[in-house]
Amino acid sequence: MGLRFTAAAAVDKAMQGLFGTRIINNVHRGLLVEAMVALALEPEWRWCSGGYNGWDFDRADGLKLEVKHSAARQFWPRAEPSKPVFRIAQNKTYWDSERSVDIALTERPAALYVFAYHAGFDDQIDQRDPQQWQFYVVLTCALPPAKTASLQAVEAITAPVHIPALADEVCRVASQVCRDKSAGVTTEKVGTHRGNHLRITQGPDGLIGLVISKGRELRRIQGDDVPRLWRKLLAASHQCADI
Repeated sequence: MGLRFTAAAAVDKAMQGLFGTRIINNVHRGLLVEAMVALALEPEWRWCSGGYNGWDFDRADGLKLEVKHSAARQFWPRAEPSKPVFRIAQNKTYWDSERSVDIALTERPAALYVFAYHAGFDDQIDQRDPQQWQFYVVLTCALPPAKTASLQAVEAITAPVHIPALADEVCRVASQVCRDKSAGVTTEKVGTHRGNHLRITQGPDGLIGLVISKGRELRRIQGDDVPRLWRKLLAASHQCADI
């Protein structure tokens, strides 16, 4: 009789309640998606989202990564798929569990974001299956200065990958952060216009503008042309703004 009331039995029962159906309540979906990302990124990246931490994964070199998710099918009945939107609002503080204090934030602590999207809507889908998700890896400096980002906005920055390719994609995007740090580059402005992404940085050689589409560099602009292009984009697009 006592074998029924064990820690393992309680955990199994809780897991069945949270993840025992093909459609996951969005309150718990984030934990499941983070577990999928952990399967792809560990052991190079450490899963550390518990305890109100300010990011979801970190690496030995100090690089941090945040995971966001969205799905077309919700736990409650809907006649149409939900619009894919990701919350990217910058938090004001995060909890430092080692010192038991709130730490004020002046910028997003994660250098990279992984946006996970499940597009399935029919009765055959299973949101627990990592193979059914698409993953978009984005530099934090490429995000608009907004509280949310649509799937369309994310797709304007980069193309999706499936779970087997996620680790390589994170490595590729993370290398851009490391390269910028080693060169003394700091991002000043980002924006999007007509499906292209503009990133302006300040480095040892002055201002450099990069026009990027689907995660690939199309054009590099330097000198006086950089601020002129930025002013032109500001006038043409609400998604461009000083940050």
